[in-house]
Amino acid sequence: MADPKPFEIAFSASLRRGDAPNARGGADAARVVTGQSFGVAASTLEGAFYGHMCAGAVAGAVEHTAMFPVDTIKTRLQAATSASGRSYAHAMSTSSGASVAQAMQTIRGLYRGVSAAGLGAGPAHAVYFATYEKCKVWFGGGVKGEHAPVAHAAAGACATILADALQNPVDTVKQRLQLANSPYAGAMDCVSKTLRNEGVRAFYRSYPTTLAMNVPFTAIHFSTYEAAKTALFKASEAEREGFAVQFAAGGVAGGLAAAATTPMDVIKTRMQTHCVLLDCDLAKSVETTANGVCAVRGTPKMCPQELAAAQARASEASASAFAVTRAIIREEGVMALTRGMSARVLFHIPAAAICWTTYESGKRILGLGDEYEGH
Repeated sequence: MADPKPFEIAFSASLRRGDAPNARGGADAARVVTGQSFGVAASTLEGAFYGHMCAGAVAGAVEHTAMFPVDTIKTRLQAATSASGRSYAHAMSTSSGASVAQAMQTIRGLYRGVSAAGLGAGPAHAVYFATYEKCKVWFGGGVKGEHAPVAHAAAGACATILADALQNPVDTVKQRLQLANSPYAGAMDCVSKTLRNEGVRAFYRSYPTTLAMNVPFTAIHFSTYEAAKTALFKASEAEREGFAVQFAAGGVAGGLAAAATTPMDVIKTRMQTHCVLLDCDLAKSVETTANGVCAVRGTPKMCPQELAAAQARASEASASAFAVTRAIIREEGVMALTRGMSARVLFHIPAAAICWTTYESGKRILGLGDEYEGH
């Protein structure tokens, strides 16, 4: 792509030499140069947007696959309604006398749903980071070395609203597969059964709750990351931001945001893993596991009237975040809303560090460094 500056320099030199035949000719030439400059700038901005999408997609996929076992443990802890299901040993499905085969089965179980997470995180994070970079400049937070927490928080909120619209269905499938004793054979089996039994709404049941969690999460995360990165960069007295600065800033931001938003994450997990039977043909002997997932086995036993009553009770229990919150507090106590906080923080500190360093490295590889962005 041609650089506009040589055109401007040559044009200015020709004017100084008196080469321009008249004022009108100079004005016409100026319009040509300006048009070329505008075209180059617009093309550069468009390329940067897609570059941010590519870097974000890779960062999201790496983050979610690298830390997936910890995320599985967090999900099982949060979904557990019984006292026995709230221990880390139960969440990992381990026992003191486990054989090598059982240990391998446990490891495989911790990775159930990783394919859905990896494939879904790519597109969602592509939208996430590209929207953030665009909105950050629009809101006035694109000046390098300048602390603009409001602009960074607002840009992060805009990014998560769009990204979660793509991520929420994938996250629902992922969490249902992560649960111990999950009745689903795989991602496609989960999607087909959820669609048949609960409809499309099941994939977006927790979307408002997800936004209520992720909007403040992202606001805290991005503003803390930018602030920590600026502070650490100044303290390091280095010429350029290095891996250590970005890794540390990402870890601090991820851990702080994760701890602050754990209660909403517990509610979201309960809503996404709740099972409702809607089809009379599937009204069989229903076994609800300790994690709240419905396992349907045996021959039909429930009459249509009983099924309708059970459906009404189940729908009411998962109808809204407020209903789920009241049920958790009433049956398990207020502290149940903090369940899985340590695992969530343990997940997000390295996950955010990995994600940010991968993203920043991707931007440098694609030529989208500080020289272009001015952030």
